[in-house]
Amino acid sequence: MTDTPDPDADRCAYGRTALARPALSAELQKHTGWEVIGEQLDVEKQSAHERYKETVAEWQLALQEPYYPAPPGAPARGLPLQEAAYAPTTAGQRPDAWVREHIPPHRKTDHPVTDHLPVLSTAQEMVQVPDALKHLYGDMRTPPDPLARARLTERKAALLDRIVAEEGRTEAAQQAEEARAVAVQLRAEARETGEGTS
Repeated sequence: MTDTPDPDADRCAYGRTALARPALSAELQKHTGWEVIGEQLDVEKQSAHERYKETVAEWQLALQEPYYPAPPGAPARGLPLQEAAYAPTTAGQRPDAWVREHIPPHRKTDHPVTDHLPVLSTAQEMVQVPDALKHLYGDMRTPPDPLARARLTERKAALLDRIVAEEGRTEAAQQAEEARAVAVQLRAEARETGEGTS
């Protein structure tokens, strides 16, 4: 047994992470062949195609119909919201951590992927919450997933807590408690209806 890093294993590990999905979609958009993709992942052309055929199918469907499948009994499909809308900081930390771990020149770089992104103030992040809610309500034929609304409401509460800590605004503490209460109700609604995924 050795602790020596295995670059081939690292490449395969990369291929199994969520980072591979957008990277693969980008390569397919550029008409990169499966032979080249397989070579980069250190697998045969056919193996690469088999491993990612579901990702390809989702990518192709998204080009025609960028919606989630409709929940049971719903008349239409609901609008999707990317994970970064719920937890933008965490969404950025994951690729940063992966690059630091697997790409030696970036081992001492704090934010190798997200460094070029602007740092948002708490107030700027708060503005994004109603924008995300507006997106969820974009298709009036289908009510938004209560669990998605709950997660955004919990994010709003967390941001209000930060405002209390940073600015000492006591009214924000009350608003945070109200937001958490709404989130609890929405999660209960999601459990009752069987909607939502996390």
